[in-house]
Amino acid sequence: MAHTVRLMPVLPGREQTARTFSNELLKERRAETDAFYARYGVRGETWSLQQTPMGLIGVVCTDIDDLADGLHKLAASTHPFDVWFRSRVQEITGLDLGQAMHEDPAAEQIFDWRPD
Repeated sequence: MAHTVRLMPVLPGREQTARTFSNELLKERRAETDAFYARYGVRGETWSLQQTPMGLIGVVCTDIDDLADGLHKLAASTHPFDVWFRSRVQEITGLDLGQAMHEDPAAEQIFDWRPD
């Protein structure tokens, strides 16, 4: 299992859309969300919003069995929830998760400090 961190832009004016999407996933569509993450080997995921000089960024932290495999499967999926999820992500970020990723999009960790 891997812990991955990815940064995703939040398009101007889409912050509330991101918040609404998050609430939909955790409330109205919780059972579908649970099944969605289980299909892709996701053990947990957090989303945070970070304001930067370049604009609003979504910080996505995922515990997943295999990120690249999960993204390839998500890109090819025709499951109605998966199609809806991809369209919402594209609406918020401009990124098309329907395009198979050729490289692991996770951030490269270069520092990990912990007390002895």
